[in-house]
Amino acid sequence: MFAECCTRVAGVPMAECVSIPILLDEMKDSQSMCAPCWTRDRETRNPLAGNASAILALEYTTTAMTSPGSMEAVVLTTFCRNAVQGVPCTFVDEDATPIRLVQGLMRFNRSLTVLTITAPNNAVVCPLNTVLDIFSVALDGRECFDQSLIEALEADQKADPGQLMKVVFYPSDQERACFSLVAKSAEDRETFTTCMAILVEHSRQVVRDIVEATPTTPTLDSPPRKVQISSQLGAFAEPELL
Repeated sequence: MFAECCTRVAGVPMAECVSIPILLDEMKDSQSMCAPCWTRDRETRNPLAGNASAILALEYTTTAMTSPGSMEAVVLTTFCRNAVQGVPCTFVDEDATPIRLVQGLMRFNRSLTVLTITAPNNAVVCPLNTVLDIFSVALDGRECFDQSLIEALEADQKADPGQLMKVVFYPSDQERACFSLVAKSAEDRETFTTCMAILVEHSRQVVRDIVEATPTTPTLDSPPRKVQISSQLGAFAEPELL
């Protein structure tokens, strides 16, 4: 019953829907899913033991695996289904002077491995397997954010600095990048940070599976290994980050 009610999104053909129970099965079968990436060694770009979002993600993952009908499983399912269709978000334009909040659209691809955000004068493409950290003021403290950003939000009467979130990732071969969002409520902020942490581990497992299934010595007429992986994910993937 759970699979039937959660794999179809209103108005979207079944073939284009995300099967969240399959995601939960992957969690159950993978040891790595039970150890969020940032609970391991920072030297391997997997930092922050004790990261609050990762701890919540681990609790959600454990409950969702063992209780498919639980609140945690329903929250994860709903988040993914909505985000595949596209949901509004409040994006922090940190390149603007002064810093300003703009309305954008956040969307995941159907395999739940790539997050895109489109906003006025901004576009973010974030392969989830490259995510390094997920911070929030409420869980990790203001010291994780630039003071100028906090002050800009405090000056904006429509924004609550306590709901500020930041995602740090490695786009392609470039240096690290980040983007910031402001949640509408504490509930939305907790849902985003927790579900994102779960999906990061899901994406890493997807990339591992692709890497293992991709020949290490390509034939003359086959594309390079990274190109093969990128084409299957829908965005650039960095195997050495696994």
